[in-house]
Amino acid sequence: MLFHTHEQVKLTGVKGIGSHLFADLYGVDSLLLTNELELMRMLFDALICANFNIIKQFSYKFPSGGSGVTGMFLLSESHAAFHTYPEQNYMALDIFSCGQADPQTALSIALKVLQPYSFKIKIEKRGDDY
Repeated sequence: MLFHTHEQVKLTGVKGIGSHLFADLYGVDSLLLTNELELMRMLFDALICANFNIIKQFSYKFPSGGSGVTGMFLLSESHAAFHTYPEQNYMALDIFSCGQADPQTALSIALKVLQPYSFKIKIEKRGDDY
């Protein structure tokens, strides 16, 4: 699915173990993509607002190249992760939920902060044999 607005996207009828959201965000401010603290705070807030339960979080800012950031959240529902490429104004975001928490709600909140020029979203049903 390809979306070019910041409107919330809903996937209905997800069955199985859960849903795994993959988002490619283009045209994000490069300074924001190097700000480890702000990125972790943004995703923390988005996950909490979407009713995820955070167990642990960690991040790493790369010291060379484009000074990108990788962040990871261990969730009781599964996980969320991001990788930034400031030199490309790009962020990859990945949120998997095997519970009632909604990855699309978390993404909608993140989009308001990140304000990408455009983005692509793919949502995969996981364990759909259950």
